[in-house]
Amino acid sequence: MAAAVQIRTSAGRFTCVSCNLIFSNHEEQVEHYKTDFHRFNLERKVAELPPVTLEVYQQKLECTFMCVF
Repeated sequence: MAAAVQIRTSAGRFTCVSCNLIFSNHEEQVEHYKTDFHRFNLERKVAELPPVTLEVYQQKLECTFMCVF
């Protein structure tokens, strides 16, 4: 498995440009990259759509779960 790339802003913070998030350290950033939330926003970025917040993502999951069952 390839090593995660550290991305920092000019202020020296760790960020995710796909989700518009800032992390306090590299470990948090790496854990974020493993989430379905991050993958969802990556797909949106490829489709040239803006990222959604974690709250909106969780609402979409709840709706999907409730609609299926």
